[in-house]
Amino acid sequence: MSVTSSQIEGPRRLPVLTGVVCLALTASFVATHSASVIAQRERSEALEEASAYFIEQPHLVPSPDLEEYVGAARLDNHDQARRLQRDRRGAPPIPSGLTRRRQETLDGIMERARAPLETLAGRVHGLKPAQPSLETIFSHAAVHEVGLHFLVCLALLFWLGAMLERLWGGTRLFLFQGGAAA
Repeated sequence: MSVTSSQIEGPRRLPVLTGVVCLALTASFVATHSASVIAQRERSEALEEASAYFIEQPHLVPSPDLEEYVGAARLDNHDQARRLQRDRRGAPPIPSGLTRRRQETLDGIMERARAPLETLAGRVHGLKPAQPSLETIFSHAAVHEVGLHFLVCLALLFWLGAMLERLWGGTRLFLFQGGAAA
């Protein structure tokens, strides 16, 4: 089937379905982006707290997240300096029960640092091939974490969607968009 320019141009009317989809995606992006900013702030605060606690207690074992945040070289230097200080003072070893409680405290702070990541839209509504669900098949197309990516997708959707809506009509375009998103 060949498409003529008169079919594409057609009568000038507003692409209603395409406009509604673009508005819905914009609202979704604003909501997910603001939630992402809040989650990142909560994570940074918890990592900062864990970092400060660990620096006070260098005998504890840092999690990989904390090592990455603080920096492995800085951790090694700090631990060696603290051990030398303890040895010079002749301080007794730290009791194992106290070390265990302090490690549990540090692990609890790190759990609080990981929790906001689980609420990010990409993790909640993104397509998970290992765990497919009906919800994520349709919702993953609306998840955009980077503003430029979102704007390019929105511009392409509006340009192509308006043309296809005039050519196919709203119902067929809606079915096509749902299928393409899945």
